Amino acid sequence: LYYNFFYSWCWIFTWAVWLFYLYWQGLKYKDDDVVRMVLMAFWLLAEPVRLAAGWYGNLQENLPWLLLFVILTIAPIHATIWYIYIAGFDNMAWNKALQISQIILMEAEVLFGIVAVWRMYRLQKEQYYLFEFAMGQRRAALQHTHTTSSYHKPS
Repeated sequence: LYYNFFYSWCWIFTWAVWLFYLYWQGLKYKDDDVVRMVLMAFWLLAEPVRLAAGWYGNLQENLPWLLLFVILTIAPIHATIWYIYIAGFDNMAWNKALQISQIILMEAEVLFGIVAVWRMYRLQKEQYYLFEFAMGQRRAALQHTHTTSSYHKPS
């Protein structure tokens, strides 16, 4: 999945070139498929954030960032990829191969992302409770030493 970072940018570049090749007329971009244009715009906005969240969340073991990565993978990215595949406006072999490979990578990212979030959540929860237990033991030991070490002179 490491290489998906590079593949995602190649994917959008290929689609941008192909769409401009098909629909650029004069000085205007005339694409009748409004849904595709909107989804590609969302994709362009969400993909840098998604990739950064995935890298940061994975490398720093930061659960909120990794969760953001999974959410952005499921919501706008899946909608774009599946719409372009299902709409099938261009049935060329390279187009289908590009879409199928992107779908396989995205499905793997969702699966591994959910597993990583679940495991990281469990481990961080366990670490939190162990830390709280250790701090509670330390507080109890400090209270015990303060109550037993006070020196009282006999009267």
